[in-house]
Amino acid sequence: MVSAPADNVPPKSARDEPRSVIPIFGLQYSRLQGLAGSLGVGVGREEPRNRWRGLVALVEPGAGGFKVQVGAGWVSGAEAALFARGSWLRTWGHPGGVSRYQNYAGTELEGVLLGFNVMVGLYRHVGGSPIDQNWVGTAGVGLWY
Repeated sequence: MVSAPADNVPPKSARDEPRSVIPIFGLQYSRLQGLAGSLGVGVGREEPRNRWRGLVALVEPGAGGFKVQVGAGWVSGAEAALFARGSWLRTWGHPGGVSRYQNYAGTELEGVLLGFNVMVGLYRHVGGSPIDQNWVGTAGVGLWY
């Protein structure tokens, strides 16, 4: 019986790496929600040099509305991150520049550097009472962990 030498073992692929789960917390101020908190989770893979990539899901209750988001995230250590997410937003209270009790669907991009985040997004009106403004933009800043 002949066996292969130990140094002939094929290298592990990314599929062999275990999945990791990361918590996501944040506090931000944005045009459509006002002050809002973020709570979420990321499920993905650890990469070399303390990097992570995967899928993220968040809920964001705020003074002007509630958001549910799902998307992709890339994290580089504790210093930087980038997220691209699809979002559903329900307005209430006193949202900035739009009517309350409306539904919007859209996308957001968020960058994080040293715990501070900047976010931009574009939303389309998809439900609620008829309005004149079918598309709305948003931007925000905050803290992220």
